Amino acid sequence: MSQELHQEFIYNAISLIAQKLQNQGDQLFDEVSAKQFRLLRELYQLDYPLSLVELANWLGTSRQNTKSLINNLEHKGYVKVEPSELDKRSLQICLSAKGKRFVSQSEDMYTNYISILFKGFSSKELAQSARFMQELSDSIDSLNDLSDNRS
Repeated sequence: MSQELHQEFIYNAISLIAQKLQNQGDQLFDEVSAKQFRLLRELYQLDYPLSLVELANWLGTSRQNTKSLINNLEHKGYVKVEPSELDKRSLQICLSAKGKRFVSQSEDMYTNYISILFKGFSSKELAQSARFMQELSDSIDSLNDLSDNRS
């Protein structure tokens, strides 16, 4: 297989795998999607509020999409949205008590899901895959930089 065919295969495989992971992840929890759980878990692990822009950057999505996720989670009582103490125009998002309980109670199920997902991989394969994914992520970031410079 040529280098171009390998590249196209990897691109298509990543897109397909991302969709499969999203679909599987959405079935893990009754009340939240996989993306919403990632957001809740990030807030739980950091244990301090993040701005809407910081969450959007971390999720790799637009502020509008992130705001929609946050509104949904706020409506369900998992997060609190408050004006920033430093800049009242900026919103700070933090976990509510319900959100902290949910993530804490879901941690074992999530860890088990991840463990099953990577069950057949050796430590070496995981390290190689992690390096590959980081390099690909860096390449995507450089494409974003190119498109930003064209505007």
